Amino acid sequence: MANESKYTRQLSRLRRGPRQPSSIWPRTVHKTDGMLQRQYFPLLDLPRELRDLIYEYALVAKDGIHIRAVPPVPNGRLPICRSPTKRRSILYNGYSKYHECHFDVTYEFYAPKGPHDVCDLSIFLVNKQVYAEASKIFYSQNIFDFCPEMDEDRSFSTCHLFLMDRPTSASSKIRSLALRFGQPQFALDPLFERYTMPE
Repeated sequence: MANESKYTRQLSRLRRGPRQPSSIWPRTVHKTDGMLQRQYFPLLDLPRELRDLIYEYALVAKDGIHIRAVPPVPNGRLPICRSPTKRRSILYNGYSKYHECHFDVTYEFYAPKGPHDVCDLSIFLVNKQVYAEASKIFYSQNIFDFCPEMDEDRSFSTCHLFLMDRPTSASSKIRSLALRFGQPQFALDPLFERYTMPE
């Protein structure tokens, strides 16, 4: 009896035809009214190792992530900033303690070789799991370069703003920063003492 039911199960499987391959095929989402909405690729069904390779391909720049200071956009936001750009202000220490001034500044990603080299961070917006996995790759494997050729004096200030805008979970993953100091006294800036690389 047991063998008979085993054979009938196998026979019914054969009649149904070959099985579809695994769930790596594009899936289709239907609206409640039955109309076709769109197809999507089930990224989270892939093994974690393959997802990490995809994140690395999409988010790691060979020449580093270049970040430079820019004037603020009136009443606007830049994609990289979490707070409005109009609230940005930096105290600039000049050659003496009597030479201090404030200037408004924010920052942006830029690519020395052209805009096509800038990483697209929209993958962070997919969901919390993708953000957690992709941000680890983005922050730990990139070199964040704050060394603009024309504006060395703002290198540290731009880096300071960038670090202040990152959540603790993101800034703890950063492994490589590139700074350039045009004047020696910037190394004595008290802001510099607040940040130390993790050991």
